[in-house]
Amino acid sequence: QSKLWTPSLDKLLRRWKRQIDIRRRGHFEVSRNYNKKHYLLGIPATILTTLTSTGTLTTFQYQGTSTTNKTIIAGAISPISWGVQEYILLIMGILGLLGAILVGLMTFLNYQEASQENKTASDEYESLHGTIETILSVPIEVRGNPVDALKNIKDKYDNIVRKSPSLPKKYSVELGFDVVSE
Repeated sequence: QSKLWTPSLDKLLRRWKRQIDIRRRGHFEVSRNYNKKHYLLGIPATILTTLTSTGTLTTFQYQGTSTTNKTIIAGAISPISWGVQEYILLIMGILGLLGAILVGLMTFLNYQEASQENKTASDEYESLHGTIETILSVPIEVRGNPVDALKNIKDKYDNIVRKSPSLPKKYSVELGFDVVSE
C-alpha cells in the first residue's frame, strides 16, 4: 500500500497544506481584529458606566445635603442659571448615554463571539496542518494507505470549511479561488 504514495499525492498534500495554512492565518488575523474591536468598545463602555455610576452616587449624596434641590427637566431651568450640580448631572447623563450606546453596540456587533469562532477555526486548521506535516515527514514506506489518509484529511478539511465563518475577500487571491461563502 505504501507503493501507492506517488509524487503527485505528495504535491496534493503540499497544496492542501498551503491552503490550510492560508485559512489558518486568515482566521487568526480576523480573530485578532474582532478581539481588538471588542476591547475598543468594551474598555470605554466600562469606564463610562463606572464614571456615571460613581457620579450618580456622588450627586445623590450631594443632593441629600443641599437645601435647594432642583429638578432638571428639559428647558425648565435655563443653562445660564445652572450651578455646578446641574452641569455635573448633565455630564453624567451624557456619559451614561454614551456608555449605554457602547454597551448596545457591543451586544449587537458581538465581536467577542466572532473572535472566538475565528480562533476556533484557526486552531482546527492548525491541527490539520500538523497532521499533513506529520504524514509528509514520515518515509513513504511506513505511511500506510494513501486513500484512507487523503479521505480522512479531506473530510476534516471540508468539515472545518463548512462550520467556519467566512474569510474576507483578500484571501481569495492568495488561495486562488473564492473563500467567501454565499
